[in-house]
Amino acid sequence: MTSVATTRTFIRERPETLLKFIRGLVHGIALYKRQKAESLAVISRYMRITDREALEEAYQAFAVRTLPRKPYPTLKGIQAILDDLGGSNPRAREVRPEAFVDERFMRELDQSGFFDQLPR
Repeated sequence: MTSVATTRTFIRERPETLLKFIRGLVHGIALYKRQKAESLAVISRYMRITDREALEEAYQAFAVRTLPRKPYPTLKGIQAILDDLGGSNPRAREVRPEAFVDERFMRELDQSGFFDQLPR
C-alpha cells in the first residue's frame, strides 16, 4: 500500500478533515475486505484482469496480506519510500522515517473504539 501524506500545516489547520479522511479510508478497507465479490469486480475493472485465478491472487495480495484492519503507518514502510526516493533525491537518504509519521489520529480512532465498531 502506498502512504498517505499531507503537510504539517494541513494537520494543524484542518485536523477534523484529516480525521474524516482517515475514517473514510478505514471504512473503505473494511468494505474491501468484507465484500469480496464487489472487490473482485473493482480489481477486474481497474487492473483490467479477467482471469479468475489472477483476480483471486490480487485480492489475497491486497485484502488479506497487505491492507491491515488498523492501517497505522510503519517506519519500515516509510523507510522503503525514502530509500526509493534516495535514488533521485539524495536528501531523502539523510532523513529518518520518524520525521514523517504522526500516529495521533490513528491512536485517537483506536482508543475511541472506532475499529471495533466496524463490521467484519
